[in-house]
Amino acid sequence: KENAKKKKRKPPLKLEQNPQRVFERVLKRVKKEYDPVQLELISNELSEEALRPLISIYKANLVTPRHVQEHGQTDFDQFTAKVYRAYTDQLKKSNKVDDDDCVTLCALFLADNEEARIKYSSKFDYVLIDEFQECTAAQILMARLLSYPQDNLFITGDEDEALFEAKGGQSRVIAETSIRMPNARCYTLEKNWRSHKAIVKSSVSLLAAMAVRMIPKKMEFALEAKTRNAIIGPNEEKNEREEVEWVAKEVA
Repeated sequence: KENAKKKKRKPPLKLEQNPQRVFERVLKRVKKEYDPVQLELISNELSEEALRPLISIYKANLVTPRHVQEHGQTDFDQFTAKVYRAYTDQLKKSNKVDDDDCVTLCALFLADNEEARIKYSSKFDYVLIDEFQECTAAQILMARLLSYPQDNLFITGDEDEALFEAKGGQSRVIAETSIRMPNARCYTLEKNWRSHKAIVKSSVSLLAAMAVRMIPKKMEFALEAKTRNAIIGPNEEKNEREEVEWVAKEVA
């Protein structure tokens, strides 16, 4: 917020409380530029419901509307570029940002402004990142710039726990840490001190079937469990309430 002017925004910069409503209005306006046949052909490639999440992924990966327009190869790409640009322009017009902008604009600002980069990086001796497997390109760039030039990063993560690749998370970056940061020291933790041995064994069995796994490791349980079983079910109930009651009885 304190650097809003340098990003050509008027202070006070505010967070848009209902970005979905803004997006729907913009989408409705852009659709008026197309005839029904064009819209039907475009919708065959991707549904309107998936359009905003796609734009969110673009932001997470530092892809601008201009990039989409210049490198898009289909009519849907050009349609997306128009909606993306109109959505961005509307946020600027109202002097607001969405959640994605909070990270993306910050990362780009630090990348483009050496004075700001020195100012903010000097505030931190170390930068700690948990759940690194979920970081997007924008988040990784911001972290690297804040830790520049010492590269004093402490990173923890587990590619087996990657849940947000569909939202721009880049779990592969964990395996590339030694390439991206040659001086980094990497440690693989293979003992599970949290879970029951039955859970660990089941997890190992499940993960063995993963098609993509870049860091080889053999997870082992470290705690001797007091209870015999930790995995319940499978069981199917009619509704959530009955399911909750069944689980409560099983674990009691």
